[in-house]
Amino acid sequence: TGALKMVWIIARELAVTAALAFVLACLVQMLRAPTGIPPATAPVESSASFLAADLQAARENPYPRSVVVTANQANNFLAARLSPGTSEGWPPVTFARAFVVPGNGDVIFRVQQAYLGLPVYLSLTLVPEHSNGGTTAKIIAGKIGRLPVPDFLLPKFAASFDPTFGALRGPADWFGSAESIVVTPEGATVNWRGKTH
Repeated sequence: TGALKMVWIIARELAVTAALAFVLACLVQMLRAPTGIPPATAPVESSASFLAADLQAARENPYPRSVVVTANQANNFLAARLSPGTSEGWPPVTFARAFVVPGNGDVIFRVQQAYLGLPVYLSLTLVPEHSNGGTTAKIIAGKIGRLPVPDFLLPKFAASFDPTFGALRGPADWFGSAESIVVTPEGATVNWRGKTH
């Protein structure tokens, strides 16, 4: 009986140690910065305005039009439209910036925040889906730092981006009206069919 009790105590201690190690590893991964982070730069308002004008003109054009948006242009636009700030409540959350990292057919949308002074990157991987009604973005993955978000938590995690997406509702409508969006590591080509089609 004493031997069994000793085995049980050792097994319990090992389980607690393993659980703590797992939690610590998750926290470390959450706080690790992902790869491919573009440098933070001051926004150029004129370039952001020109891009907005080009997108709106292409959307309203009676004939088919395409606009190529580079990653730098998209990130400058986001920097010009989203201002850093700190939320109320505890713990205070400081929004630093949002940016995109385009890939082959998908785009990573990242929000850089700070919790108690610690930088944290929240990421959604989006894939454009096309239909007769336009283009929508399908969420296929999420991450906190380098820690993947489990699929069953993805809808709730994606909801944390609602304030950011809400501030971008106008530009989102421009892209939503596109017939197709082709994403490459250099950026995206946005195609409209034209008002007469």
